[in-house]
Amino acid sequence: MKSVLMIHEVNEEVLQCPLSDYILTFDDGLYSQYKYIDRLREFDTEMIFFISTGIVAGVDTVQSDEDICCERAHEYFFDTQDTKHYMNWEQIKKLLALPKCTVGGHSHNHPNLREMSLKDRISTITSDTKLMDKTFMENLTYVPVNFAYPYNYRDDIYDKCLEKHCIRNLYGDERIDINELS
Repeated sequence: MKSVLMIHEVNEEVLQCPLSDYILTFDDGLYSQYKYIDRLREFDTEMIFFISTGIVAGVDTVQSDEDICCERAHEYFFDTQDTKHYMNWEQIKKLLALPKCTVGGHSHNHPNLREMSLKDRISTITSDTKLMDKTFMENLTYVPVNFAYPYNYRDDIYDKCLEKHCIRNLYGDERIDINELS
């Protein structure tokens, strides 16, 4: 069984790694993941793209060709609500149609739950997961069975909520970070 690799942004350096040796998971739906899909497909391995359904570019959004790091893309989005560093639904559908490619959930709003009170955490997890499922159904006509925790934050409350939503495969910080290979 192959180990699972966690990738956020894709660039030339990432493409020099022995990616065929791993199951590839891509967090956040960054546009660079789509931009390099033809090169990624040269590696003979399974790929799972985890999408935050509330952070998807509109079909008319002019996407940035900049190979921006995930943290900067998030900061830019949370400050401006501009989704230019993320894929749109048409691109996500194209990924889904490719052999060995799957699209899974990464929440709706990519919440940072670490410093929330228990009450706020429960409320956020519940409402965010419902929104994610609803948006998946509207755009891809299915509810995901694969899920990667935003910020790799995992707790029992999140696990129980995801289980109620029939999410079976959970991914967190047990994955190998691509930065450990380079």
